[in-house]
Amino acid sequence: MHRSDYIAMDPAVAEAALSSLKREPALAEAALAFVIDALSLAASAVEPKPTPPRRAGPIPPDNAGWWPTLVLHVLAISADARATDAPSANRFSATAHRVATGLRRTGNIQAAHHLEQAAAADTVHEDET
Repeated sequence: MHRSDYIAMDPAVAEAALSSLKREPALAEAALAFVIDALSLAASAVEPKPTPPRRAGPIPPDNAGWWPTLVLHVLAISADARATDAPSANRFSATAHRVATGLRRTGNIQAAHHLEQAAAADTVHEDET
């Protein structure tokens, strides 16, 4: 992933998009599914490398900085994940698990635990209760 991989949006465009999403529930569901897919692809592009044996403390790999960035995005949509269809919810759960694994392997144990708790609490579906 490179800096050019980010998507920038003008605040006025973002406000107009948000207004449209509020008026059209089907569009909002499709947008959430897209965000889940995008996060899944981003998390798949970052390899969670284990720390080398016989070293004191975690040795962050070159891409260790991406895990804290991804965790913020995963947490931001975790509460909305319960409103998605089962395939999207499953992709979200797998993405949250992958990001938590990356965090744990780079020494961010507390952040990994927090992410796993939030994702587990927020991915209960009505048909599973």
